Formats: sequence, C-alpha cells, structure tokens
Amino acid sequence: MNTIIHLGSRTYLEPHKILMIKADINYSYIHLIDGKIIYSSTTLGILQKRLKSAGIFTRVHNSYLINTSVLNYSKPGEYIVNEAVKFTVSRRKGKS
Repeated sequence: MNTIIHLGSRTYLEPHKILMIKADINYSYIHLIDGKIIYSSTTLGILQKRLKSAGIFTRVHNSYLINTSVLNYSKPGEYIVNEAVKFTVSRRKGKS
C-alpha cells in the first residue's frame, strides 16, 4: 500500500519518491529522486511529522531530512547517496 503525504498547498506525494527535504526558514525545498524540486511553504518540522509514518526518513541536521532507503552507504558522521550527494550529520544528531 502506497501512502500519500500532504506536502503543502495542493501537493501530495508518495514518500518513497522524495530524496531529501532542505529547510529554508519557514519554507522547504523537497528534492525528488527524479531530480525535480518542489518549493513548499510548510516547515521541515511539520513535514517530518507527516512523513514519520513512512519510517524511512531521518533528520541528520537541523536543515535536512533524508530518505534513508536511497542511501548507498554511510560512514561515521556522513550519509552518502552517490558521489554528488553527501549529507554530513550534525554533531548533536550524530550522538543519538
């Protein structure tokens, strides 16, 4: 069963299509796996709560929420999707 999540405005999407979400003050940039970017007026915290039921997202930094199902590998302090897309884990998030 594919769950559809409300991302803001009139935008609904299946969580597995999201690569990452980047916060920008009270807005969010939703980066999709196919390379598209959706600009949303919904905060990252609200999106994180909505995506919690999917169980595939991790907040690695105050500004980033990533889809862990698309990771190729990880090493201490860093999540790697491919050579172009790497996420550094914040010191505080790395401890948990």
